[in-house]
Amino acid sequence: MNKNAIIIGGTSGIGLHTARYLRDAGYKVLIGGRNAPEDESGIDYLKIDVTNESSIEQFFRSIPFQHIDSMIYAAGITTIKKRLWANYIFKWKWHFDFCIRINQFS
Repeated sequence: MNKNAIIIGGTSGIGLHTARYLRDAGYKVLIGGRNAPEDESGIDYLKIDVTNESSIEQFFRSIPFQHIDSMIYAAGITTIKKRLWANYIFKWKWHFDFCIRINQFS
């Protein structure tokens, strides 16, 4: 199979599991995130901060593929710390909208 997939937010959680699934299905997989995952053979990594426009531009300029078959946005953004959880409950709508904007416009 000669298919390529890019997953923004693929360094953990659903994004990483999706990257593993696609790799096992024969895709060449490139993931982007703030922190590199621990040794994931067969999955390439590029650093990206989806809250920083120049980081996004650099990521897309660095893609090694000639074509892209699948592009998945799975970036999970959190702006809170555990000790602020009670205060966060009152700001959930702002946080939800922020996450949607990050994934929609990355």
